[in-house]
Amino acid sequence: MLVDLSHTSHAVMVDALNASAAPLVWSHSNAFSLCRNQRNVPDHILDRISKDNGGIVMVTFPEQFVVCDDDGMKGSSVVTLDHVVQHVHYLVERMGVDHVGIGSDYDGARFVPSEIDHVGRIPLLVSALLRSGRYTTADMVKLLGGNFLRVMRAIEGVAASWTRPAVAGAAVSLYTSPEGALLDESSSPCRFRWQSID
Repeated sequence: MLVDLSHTSHAVMVDALNASAAPLVWSHSNAFSLCRNQRNVPDHILDRISKDNGGIVMVTFPEQFVVCDDDGMKGSSVVTLDHVVQHVHYLVERMGVDHVGIGSDYDGARFVPSEIDHVGRIPLLVSALLRSGRYTTADMVKLLGGNFLRVMRAIEGVAASWTRPAVAGAAVSLYTSPEGALLDESSSPCRFRWQSID
């Protein structure tokens, strides 16, 4: 199970970090230090994600999570691509490039910077990041999906490491047939095998 904490309180984020054996995901959140919106992730949690959990924070584009006033509300300034780039820089500096991704939140977001107002403009973000001189091509592969695939593989690894208790010699499953018989879902063709993009 992939646990996404983007819509949770900071207290829930801490609780999840304390409880999870698998990496956690913030699929559309930013750095709280740059924008004090409760959706964004504070430094003490960013530190735990990179040092203790191996999870990922994926930068989001909606203006209210990019530039905020001191109350966590959208500030009065025009939000630009450069503001989004600053969140990427901050997260990478704080956590390392292996724990950052691009989340966007195009599905449901009403106001995003005009330079990246649809997925076809992601190359403008890539170009801005590369022009900064802080990222290699390998880093960009990580930011654009490689890190998310790493996290998904790690989550699958944790799931595979858990053993199921035996019941009369049969594997216990979370699922039962309509007749009440236990079903073993471990070999279901619906389970994904993630492939490397290398």
